[in-house]
Amino acid sequence: MYICSAMTDNINKYTALERLYEGTDYENGRELTFVTGEYGGTGMQSLLLEGVDFDLTFTPLKHLGRKAVLSAIGGLYAQLCKPRGLSVVLGLSSKLSFDNVRELWSGMVSTAKEHGIKELHLDMKPSLTGLAISLDAVGDRVMDFAPFADMDLVCLSGNVGGAFFGQQVLLREKEVYSKAGNAAKQPDLTPYKNVVGNFLSPVMYTDVVDRFREFGVTPTGGVFLSVPLANGVKELQGRSGFGVKIYTDRIPLDPGTGEAAEEFHMDAMTAALNGGDDYRFLFTVPIGQVDTLKKDFQDYDIIGHLARPEVGAVVVVSDGVELKLRAQGYADEPDPGDDAPEMEV
Repeated sequence: MYICSAMTDNINKYTALERLYEGTDYENGRELTFVTGEYGGTGMQSLLLEGVDFDLTFTPLKHLGRKAVLSAIGGLYAQLCKPRGLSVVLGLSSKLSFDNVRELWSGMVSTAKEHGIKELHLDMKPSLTGLAISLDAVGDRVMDFAPFADMDLVCLSGNVGGAFFGQQVLLREKEVYSKAGNAAKQPDLTPYKNVVGNFLSPVMYTDVVDRFREFGVTPTGGVFLSVPLANGVKELQGRSGFGVKIYTDRIPLDPGTGEAAEEFHMDAMTAALNGGDDYRFLFTVPIGQVDTLKKDFQDYDIIGHLARPEVGAVVVVSDGVELKLRAQGYADEPDPGDDAPEMEV
């Protein structure tokens, strides 16, 4: 079976795998080792599909490899684990050359090394529907969560909203470029550098869990925001059994989001709540640790808190009005917060 047949490539699967592993310091294998220490371990899965999660027209393959790895290990960090092993299966279409695959793989390898991943396995299969990237990640738990409690603080690890507008800019420029035909010029994305960068190549630091342990902060829950912020809040509501209040004036927006929102005639806060792909973290932390948060986690923003279950999930806008939070994929069924008006998202 030839795994890369585009252009001048005629490379069989096992030769391709050997070449991809040359100089990486990793060895391929079939199974990830699960090591359970004092706090045990956990696993996460991620699946990225061409045409749904990414567009190869404007996505550099090395950036895509990086983002794919982060999509899997982000969930480990949110569960207070450090990533240790990653297994990747690529579904490859005939339009991809071996050099394309090598570029994608180089992004994965560099990100795996950056985050201390010790095992990195790869398999490849043919695909008739475009590139597919399936990932299974395992990690070792560094610490346990504390129990949820009323008034736990909801903390956000960085700015949001930019990734959504970065994607909108790229889709718009792709359409313009396609319509121009032979007269097409490469678009100037300089004014959108920040939001486009946040979409194509998000940043995730390697000390997410270590800092909690170093400064004695014990989270009660965590969510990785590959999903929209609104979905993350609803997930915390479901896991904790409490209501959640978040405040729009405390949600930090990515630089450039306001300008892009005006250009696309959209509300920036709507994008921040429902855009997704920000690759940030939501953690709930006991309110008694607020002083440590303000001193040693100044890059985190306290955007809300848990509340009594009957509150439901609500957004508090600048004038103090509480609006019911809706999230993509969640049924609009009655909940304890149904007395609140709905926020249009």
